[in-house]
Amino acid sequence: MIKFCSTLASASAVAMTSLMLLAPAHATSAAVTDYCANIKNGQIHPLIAGKCASGERSLGLGKLMPLPKRPQQLNPQLVARFNAARTVGASHGYTIAVRSGWRSVNHQQQMFNAAVKKYGSVSAATKWVLPPTKSLHTWGLAIDVRYSGDVKGAARWFQKYSAHFGLCRRYANEWWHYEALVSPGQPCPALASSARSGLR
Repeated sequence: MIKFCSTLASASAVAMTSLMLLAPAHATSAAVTDYCANIKNGQIHPLIAGKCASGERSLGLGKLMPLPKRPQQLNPQLVARFNAARTVGASHGYTIAVRSGWRSVNHQQQMFNAAVKKYGSVSAATKWVLPPTKSLHTWGLAIDVRYSGDVKGAARWFQKYSAHFGLCRRYANEWWHYEALVSPGQPCPALASSARSGLR
């Protein structure tokens, strides 16, 4: 009986820890300058002054925007947001990874050309692949997510809690495409029908 109670207590502690990791970002009346995530457990807290502590990574504030110069890798704060999400997801039994992130302009152009050929027109292709001048993949600000194991469960979990980490699914027709559109803990904007929706 003692062993059974001990097991229940242990399971309860694990469940409480998991819930705490997904608590909303703490509200504060002070001006937040950044959000920080613990590398080991993915816990997030707002930063009022100073910088993230050792063992933490900066998540940035608000929507992550393109830098003046096109990068050669994913934005480090987007990576930190995703790693925090992946860490917490793993504590719930879900395996989440990046399938595709930063892309060179040439690679994005090749993907777009292939989409035009596949779908028959530029208009149809842009529902699925944007040209390099429009794609945030070429700015390191978009990721395509891959799930393993319980794929459906992991996909549902990630979509439900991604905003906690400042990540948002962008398009209704692409369940895998996420961008850093909000501050951690803020609600995501409504889904656009497809990538073509934002083109002018």
